[in-house]
Amino acid sequence: MPTLKGHLIFSGQGFKSRNVKLYEISETQFNKSKLFASTSSDSGWMFEFYGVNISPKNTYYILASDGLDKLLGLLQSSDTQGLTINDLSTAASAYTFNRFINGEGLSGNKPSLRSGWMT
Repeated sequence: MPTLKGHLIFSGQGFKSRNVKLYEISETQFNKSKLFASTSSDSGWMFEFYGVNISPKNTYYILASDGLDKLLGLLQSSDTQGLTINDLSTAASAYTFNRFINGEGLSGNKPSLRSGWMT
């Protein structure tokens, strides 16, 4: 079964989260993201999603939270092992998708989201 895994870093230190979520924005429903899988990080700040099939036609992002602190990372279909979700990926994702963030999800029209994802 395919596995997607990586680790969480916040301010140069490990980030423990009981709430690591993988969201999918499908090619056909660009106006709304869908919770695809969820997990938590272990004591080594590692997370794993088991049995996930990443489609090259869809866009995926990971959101990890611990109270008020949140980390965000956008995925490409080939990134499935050794991911790092950190302050830099959070800032880059927030900058890119600022106009599309709606709570924990991303929403907008297809051309706009696709352009943001390709930035």
